[in-house]
Formats: sequence, C-alpha cells, structure tokens
Amino acid sequence: MKFVKWIVIVLIALGLGLGIARALKQRAAKQQAAAQAAAAQLIPPVFDLLASDVLQVKVKTVVQTVAITGDVQASVRATVKAPVAASVKQWLVQEGASVQSGQVLGLLDSADLEQRAEQAQQQAIAATAQAQIALRQLESNQSLAKQGFISPVALKSSEDNWRAAESNAKAAQAGAAIARKNLADATIRAPFDAQVTSSWVKVGDRVGVNAPLADLVDPRAIEVVATLPAEQLSRVKVGQTARLKIEGVPSDVLATVARINPTISAGNRSATLYLELPPAVGARPGSFVQGSIETGQVQGPAVPTALIHTEKPEPYLQILKDGVVQHIPAQALTKGVVGDESYTLLQGLEPGTTVLGLTAGTMASGTQVRVISVATK
Repeated sequence: MKFVKWIVIVLIALGLGLGIARALKQRAAKQQAAAQAAAAQLIPPVFDLLASDVLQVKVKTVVQTVAITGDVQASVRATVKAPVAASVKQWLVQEGASVQSGQVLGLLDSADLEQRAEQAQQQAIAATAQAQIALRQLESNQSLAKQGFISPVALKSSEDNWRAAESNAKAAQAGAAIARKNLADATIRAPFDAQVTSSWVKVGDRVGVNAPLADLVDPRAIEVVATLPAEQLSRVKVGQTARLKIEGVPSDVLATVARINPTISAGNRSATLYLELPPAVGARPGSFVQGSIETGQVQGPAVPTALIHTEKPEPYLQILKDGVVQHIPAQALTKGVVGDESYTLLQGLEPGTTVLGLTAGTMASGTQVRVISVATK
C-alpha cells in the first residue's frame, strides 16, 4: 500500500510540474507577441500619394493686381428741365423709350408765352420806329447846323436822343428774342440720342423753372466708376489694364484706366477711378462691377495661393523633403495672378521644392509619404 501511495504522489507531482511548465511557456509566448505588437506600433505608417497630389515649385511671372469694385455709369447723361414755369400740355415719352437728338419729348402750355412774345415783338417794333424818327431828326438838325440855323448844343441834344432811342430799340429787340426763345423752349426736345431712364411728369402737372422733366442717358457712352483703398492709389496709373466681371456680361472684360480722381473720400478713405470700356461690350448703366487692375509684374518662385494653409496662427506651406512632410512658414512677398489663377511669391522658397497639392489634404508634419512620380505645374 505504501508503494502505491508513493506512486500516486509522484504522478501528482509530475502533473503539477508539467502544468506549470506549460503555463510558463504560454506566458512567454504572449509576452513575445505583445513585444512584437508594441514594436510594430513604433514604426510610422507610410502614405502613398498620386503624382497629381504634389507639384514642384517653379519660377513664375506673377502679374501684380489691386482689387476694385464699382458700377457702370453713362458718361453722357442729362436731366431735361423746364425752362419756364408752365403746365405740361403733352408728354410723349416714358422710361425705356429711345429718342433721337431734337426729338420732341413734350409740350408746355404756351398761351402766356405766345402773348408775351407778341408783346415783346410789338415793343421792339415801336422802339425801332422811335429810333428811326430820332435818326431822321438828327440828320435834319445836322443840315440845319451846317447852315447856322441851330446851335451846337441843340445838335448835341439830337445826337443824344438818337443814341438813347437806338439803345432802347436794341433792348426791345433783345427782349423780343428772349420771348421767342421762351416760346420755343415750351417744346421740350432731346439734346442728344439717348434713352429715357426717368420720366418725372405727366400731362396737367404744373412745373416751375428748372423743375426736372426727364433723365436721359446715352447707352453707347458708358464707363466704369470704381473705388479702391487710398493706400493702394499710388500703384495705379492712367493707361493700366483692368480685368472686370460685369453683371449681365458673360465673359471678362478688359478696360483701361482713363481718369483718377485726385481727392480721397473722407467717409471711407477710398479713391475713385474711371475706366474706359471697349465698344459694344453689352453692359448697362447701373450694373455691378468687380475686378482687378494690373499694376506690374514680378518673377520668382511662386505657388498657388490656395496651397497656403491658414488654420494655424501663422500661415504655412506643406512641403515634402526626403519623403517626410514638413510645415514651413509661408511669408508672402507679393501676390498676383498667373493666367486666371492666384499665385503668391514666398520668402525663402526655392525652385524645385516639392509641395503638397490640394488633393493631398492636410497632413501632420513628420508624416512619411511615398510618391510614385512628381508632377510639375
């Protein structure tokens, strides 16, 4: 019995030893797997980018510009006003109507004007007759003075009477001419070929002298009146080219700076520019305008402005160096356009630097990247 008991004890001890050995082996295997997993996590991932996701910095000719806004205005425009106080007898045009130079726009009641013109005409006739009588009297007295029948004083008096009568006749004739002009002005006519933008009266209205009747513009003679900040005025010169987007015009329009107002608005500290548009551009007065004026050109390493990131306090550019993404400060030297795209010249940027494009997105500094090939732009 004792022998059997010892055999059982030995078997139990062997079983316990084998279980402990197996547990230790499994624990070691788990520790090794954990160590391998931890080591794998320390290896940073490598991201693949397409060729279109990066570009190389190249020297560009950047056109410098200043932004402007404004509207289209008619350079030839007028407000037709009443030359005399009268009632509107007829009014023949409304907003949007096209008129030609000299075309009748309306008629003012001319009854009083006709009577005044007739009165002035008769006064001129009478004054002219008096001047003729005085002239004949002068000629008669000159003959008598030669024969010694009248004194020099009487002759001098005749001369003065004739001069006074002659002046009265001229004054009466001038008054008659004014009365005739007032009568003619009762017929309101267009001063030039134009379109009616505003009609202020209707038949029966009583208008005073210089009361507005209608606003006219020549749609063929238009210009852009634009504003820009006063601090940028020194960069703008007469003759420079501007690229404009005009409301209602499908394509960009090239205009020329024609005039610059020398004064600065005290209200918004801006300057006013006048730009000449090409003929038949199709713009209408009142259309909104925005665009930029080309003020010069500069060459240097430049990148599209859209690639400069601004989500941090300081703008930065994502570049790729030795397969690692780096964030470098983006200190702009100047901005402009290349073609239709905005570009920025950056301080310290070297030609040939690989830059991450928009399609690459925002990547953390230090990220490893693998590029199959590099595209140029």
